[in-house]
Amino acid sequence: MTRPRVVIAGLGDGGVLTAIRLARHADVVGISVKPALVSGQELGLRLARPHQWARDYWLPFDRLPRLDTVRTVHGAVSGVDLDTRAVTVVCADGSTRDEPYDALIVATGVSNGFWRRPTTQSADDIAADLTAAHHRLASAQSVVVVGGGAAAISSAANRPLRTYRPPRRRWGSVLGVQPEGLEVFAPSGRALRFPAWSVERVLYPWIVRRGIYRGVGPNDPLQNARIG
Repeated sequence: MTRPRVVIAGLGDGGVLTAIRLARHADVVGISVKPALVSGQELGLRLARPHQWARDYWLPFDRLPRLDTVRTVHGAVSGVDLDTRAVTVVCADGSTRDEPYDALIVATGVSNGFWRRPTTQSADDIAADLTAAHHRLASAQSVVVVGGGAAAISSAANRPLRTYRPPRRRWGSVLGVQPEGLEVFAPSGRALRFPAWSVERVLYPWIVRRGIYRGVGPNDPLQNARIG
């Protein structure tokens, strides 16, 4: 019996998780404007410590074992023919190709500020954007953070704060792995830290057992990229 062919437009956080779930049931083709999973998470860490961020949130697709059966195409979807059930892709090298599908999933996400852009980029382009944003904020005398969501709190928490006004409603935001461990904000705005050993001995092994990563090994794409 021929398996259905599923095309996923977008391989960000949501697209990758979708591909992992569907790969066991269908022939999956993922189309991504990036050559790897470049997560939109942890904006503050990305701006303050881009090398540390890249090791955890910029992951080549071949480091995700459950994507082994997923064929990835580096390019952007430029059109969809609903009658013939095919998408047209402009590849990173400038060529075009058609990808037929039985089911099409649009997981392109959102264009959100400077760190989430649907532009086709190479690894070197991504590295250049990371370092440019970091240097711009590092040289700033002051930074104004507008908003109180997870991205705003993450950005503010990684910059010196003179004053803090907690939100009116209850909320929580996991800021990710910090030098002292896992940091979570309580509704009052107080940062609570779980010890580093809980991350290394509980969280990471659980991730490995789930088959999300190929083990927790060295990953430093920013160091390996060439920035012009």
